[in-house]
Amino acid sequence: DLCRVLLASPEAADALLKALLQTPLVESRGWHPLPSRVSFAPRTYWEKLQAALSPTKECYALYKKDKTWKYNTKSFKEPAWHKQITDPALGPPIRSVQIKICAVPNIVSREFCAALRLATKDENFFIFANPVVKCLLEVAWWNGAMKVDLVQLVLSIWALTLLIIDTYLGILVVAYPNSGLSNCTDGNGSNLGALNCTNGTANA
Repeated sequence: DLCRVLLASPEAADALLKALLQTPLVESRGWHPLPSRVSFAPRTYWEKLQAALSPTKECYALYKKDKTWKYNTKSFKEPAWHKQITDPALGPPIRSVQIKICAVPNIVSREFCAALRLATKDENFFIFANPVVKCLLEVAWWNGAMKVDLVQLVLSIWALTLLIIDTYLGILVVAYPNSGLSNCTDGNGSNLGALNCTNGTANA
């Protein structure tokens, strides 16, 4: 079990993950070979956001079910996701690459990420230089965790904005239907009617 190996010996897990990287089997070298040059230009809105917030990408990671570089020689078509790599219209920057796959199925999982967190100590940071771990974290971050953080950021900004508005205006108005609240009295015992709260005072 890879998670147990990672917890017991990060060095062994690092070597094992590197050994499990392999060049995919190409089903049609003549019609659809592996590309040797790939565009690293942003493909989607999230990738454009990534390009704006992060340094230049060192790798381009995809998480797919295919274990081979497929091509249908009868219909002369490749899987649609191949265009994310092979489409020349994506533009620069274009770099020379080696395309590899990790032979571990379902490696992007909470179990592996939890083991990675537990195994990470000051002397084990080398594991993050492993190409499999780097690609795994990129896939997990940009396809899930980042969106949660973005929602939290928006909610935090909204809450802070409300606090600033309340601080500068110095007033909070809350109105309730008469039927939902009891009447109140002032200091002299006079009935003030249902509550209309403005700055903590009760008005009829």
